[in-house]
Amino acid sequence: MSSPTIATSPFSTNPDYARGRADAYDDSKTHHPETIQANANLAIDFVTPNSSQATRMYAAGYAKSAVEILNDHIAAKTTQTAKALKWWDRKNGREA
Repeated sequence: MSSPTIATSPFSTNPDYARGRADAYDDSKTHHPETIQANANLAIDFVTPNSSQATRMYAAGYAKSAVEILNDHIAAKTTQTAKALKWWDRKNGREA
């Protein structure tokens, strides 16, 4: 019995895609997640039909990381909000 061959994604081996992802994560250390999202939108907006493959892959990598960074930020804020509400309820004697 032969094992199925799994086609690798062109994104997984493309250096420009990886560079875009890495730049987004580097930017996330010094910028707010919404700024990263705005940068990703700009990168995508500047891709034209005449853009090189490298430009397209970079924008795709940056945008993918921007979405992940924003999702992580939202998840962290949701957790912090839940903890704060629990503390507030406990402080005011309404703990369930």
